[in-house]
Formats: sequence, structure tokens, C-alpha cells
Amino acid sequence: MKIGRNQKCPCGSGKKYKHCCAKPEPSFDPVIAATELSLRDRNIILFNEIFDIFKINEGIDWSDIQSTISDDQIRHMYQIVADLWHYKTDIGSLLPKPDNKLRALYQGDIAPELLVRNVFRFSLYADEILVVSPFLNPWGIREEYNPIDNPAQHKVDALKLVFFAIQMAPWIDAGLVNLIPDPSDYDHQLKIRTWKMAEQRIKKDMPTDEDMAPELNRTEEELRSILLASPNEYLIRKMRQYNSDVSEKEIKGALEYVDQLREQSLFMPMQTLDMMGPQLLSLRLGVNLEMALYLCQSTGAFPYTNVKYRWKELQSVKESLPTDAEIWTPLTKAFSDLDFRFLDNINTSFACNMRKENRLEGFRTFLRRMWSTLNNEDDLTKLQSKSRDFADELSDEYHKAKAEWDKIDTDLIKWLGGTISTGIGASGLGAIIDGKLGIAAGASFAIKAVTELVAAKRNRRSFREKVPMSVFIDLNGK
Repeated sequence: MKIGRNQKCPCGSGKKYKHCCAKPEPSFDPVIAATELSLRDRNIILFNEIFDIFKINEGIDWSDIQSTISDDQIRHMYQIVADLWHYKTDIGSLLPKPDNKLRALYQGDIAPELLVRNVFRFSLYADEILVVSPFLNPWGIREEYNPIDNPAQHKVDALKLVFFAIQMAPWIDAGLVNLIPDPSDYDHQLKIRTWKMAEQRIKKDMPTDEDMAPELNRTEEELRSILLASPNEYLIRKMRQYNSDVSEKEIKGALEYVDQLREQSLFMPMQTLDMMGPQLLSLRLGVNLEMALYLCQSTGAFPYTNVKYRWKELQSVKESLPTDAEIWTPLTKAFSDLDFRFLDNINTSFACNMRKENRLEGFRTFLRRMWSTLNNEDDLTKLQSKSRDFADELSDEYHKAKAEWDKIDTDLIKWLGGTISTGIGASGLGAIIDGKLGIAAGASFAIKAVTELVAAKRNRRSFREKVPMSVFIDLNGK
């Protein structure tokens, strides 16, 4: 039976079918999307659809999006995700092939509100950045939690994703960033095998409380954001539950403080909280080490992170022959002795323009040659000579990069002087930050079982047998 979009929905809700259970009509053909669109095409379509759904191109303010976000919008956004990333999609065929491009995979927390800064920070030191997509795939979510079936409980999370789309759109459009799904979401056996590998690895080296502190802090932050989205009646009930002697004055003061936090939050829907209902907590900690290496070997990327525990994990699977280590140690130490600069809390248009204008191209060229040598040269005698050459060049390239950073500083002052810095994501505070660019080179970051998995999935020419470099960004403890 065909149901008209303006007829009452057969589910019994009383709403029109088009406003209830009808599948939103995408502006593309899902059949074609599932078989023919490239990775970048899918990302561009998704972001364009989000801009249309939330009327971002119509010049509305962020507060308007907070005020008007609806179940239909969230359902529509996730239906697009489902259409673009059908569960039968062949992810392996969409991944970039290894080449001489300086391609980096971010390995860390992929919370939408944090990802942007983590991309900005490394954007001038890589040709392309791969990021595991923060968008939940409805195909793998049970109905009671599914954003298509029950969108109301995803409002806070959806606002974070819309904010992420606004910030990241220029980078996706320019081809500087590519969002990739977790391949194991489309291959159950791959998921089971990488999980078991991770389980065995962790048993041998259990993470400490210090290692887990960042993840626990992120969990607390997410819980706080969910509490802010809770109705006052719920908060009052919880306050009385934990302190039966709490006074009415204390409750009033606490609620006034919560209201201030709600007004300050970018991700709080400006709607009646009683009508919002409970909100789901979505923790996105990225892929495990095994899947990160799988992706790096499949795409010819190197991992970079700003999370100390992730860096510790990478170092734990480093396989380096004494001779090899001796060759590259002086160069890696030279990197560790230098202070580098990174874009941080900065307007997305300015940051993207800096990258599209090829700022720091000389230093990227230096890193690109180093990366190519690490990937393609096996002769130890030649490596020793090239390593010395790179060490000699580093000082000159570093001083050229410092001069370019001074120009970026000047351009940033001009930018902030001629624009209003209160728009979505715009801020001149802490726009450039100092830190260390820790590079571990000349070692093979690999897990034998992962390499065997990659080899079984891809032909020999389309993957790397080793990941010879990893990068740690240490922003002076931040």
C-alpha cells in the first residue's frame, strides 16, 4: 500500500506521514551512492545536506539553530548518513591508496567539538589528514537508541555534529581533510579480530590511572552536558536524593548557576527542557591501536596524536633494529629539542586559508622527503647518509618555518582587526600555541597479526608493510 506524504501516519502517532515515519527524500540517488561515489564525494554530499537541513547557508545565527533544532532535522541528517554509508559498502575500495603524499591519521578523541582543534593544530604539517568519522551509523544501532527511530534523545549530540560540520566544511571541500568510517563497522570478523588483539595487548600492559585520566575527564564532561539538558525537576530530585537536608535557597542558587551554564553552552538546545526528554551520552574515543595501524598501512598514512596514552601505545609496538635506531636517533632528538608552533583556538576560515595558501610548504616538503625515504629506502648505508642530510637540513628548515609563523602572526592580527570575532567558532584568544613536535622515525610500528589482516584484505601493492613514523604533539602539557 502506498501512503501519501500528507496522509496520517499508519504508526498511529496522529502526525502526517511526511513528518513521522516517511523516509526523507535525499537529493542524491542512494543506489549510486552505495556503489559509485568516492570517499570525498560522500563527505561533501553529507556536509551539503547538513547545511540545507539546518538552513546554514541562509545566514542564520548559531542561536537560531539551537532554538529550532527538531526531530525531523535530526532524523533527516541521519537518514542521509545511512544512505551514504549502507552496511554493505565496500570501505576498502574507498580508502586512499598509499603514495608519497604526507598523509596523517589522527589517533585520539574524536568528539566533534574537539576534532576541529586537533585538525587545525597539525594542518600546516601534513598534506592530508584522515579522521575517523564522528557520525554514528544508524545501521549498527538498536531501534530504541537509533537517531532515525528516536531522534529526540540525540538533540545535544546532533548540535555538536552540526557545529563540527560548520567548522570542518571548508577543509572537506578543499580536500585537506577526509572523514573515514571505522572499517570494522562493516566487517564483523575484522571487528572481532582487532578487539581480541587489543584485549591480549592490554592484558600484558594494563593502562594506569594516569593513562586513563583524559578519558575519564571526557566522560565527566559529557555527563555534565547531559545534566545541563535535564529538566529542573530531575535536578531537584537528584539534589535531594544526595542531600536530604538541602535548603530551598541552595536549590534555587544551584538552578540559577545551571541556567547560566546552559546559556553559555554552544550545544544546549534553547527549547523547553521538559519537552526535550532524556538525552543520550555518546562517547567517541576513536579506534583502537590495532585498527589505527590497519588504516595507516592501508592508506600509507602515519599516526599522530596529542594523547599521551595513545603515544605510549604506539611506542609499545615499535620494532627497531639497533642499527636502524642508531641511524635515526640524532634526527628524532633534534626534533625533540625544538619548539614548534600550532594553530589552536582559531577561526576556521582563517586556518583553512593558511593551509590553502601553502603556508609552511617548505617545511612540509622537508617532511614529505623524509617520509618518502622512510617508506622506500632499505639500504642502511644510504639511509645513514640521508639521515645525516635531514639532520643538517632541519635547522635551516626550522628557521624558515619560524619566519613564516611570524607572517602568520601578522596576518592573524590583520584578520582579527577587520572581522568580528564572535561568530561561529571565531576566536582570536590563544589562536597560536607553542609545543613539541615529537617524531619517532626509522622504526617499524607494526603488529604482525594486523599486517596479516591488511595483506588478506588488500593486494601487496596497495598497502604498506610497516608504518615507519609516528608523531606526538605535546602542547606544553595542554
